[in-house]
Amino acid sequence: MLGHKLKLLKIFFRTYSRKLAGNFYVTTPIFYVNGAPQIGHLYTAVIADAIALQYNTLLRPYHFTLSNYC
Repeated sequence: MLGHKLKLLKIFFRTYSRKLAGNFYVTTPIFYVNGAPQIGHLYTAVIADAIALQYNTLLRPYHFTLSNYC
């Protein structure tokens, strides 16, 4: 299952990376600290980081933002 998702990500970046111009922004939701951390917080951060690292392998500039509401 994970291998299939990684294959789809590679196809996506191979297809659309040539069409993207300029800066590339990767964002995550704002994590509110009024409750216990959830697995969804980790999931979105890891996926966003994986996308940013994949984009970095294409040697293009990117901006990765991860925030927390206090």
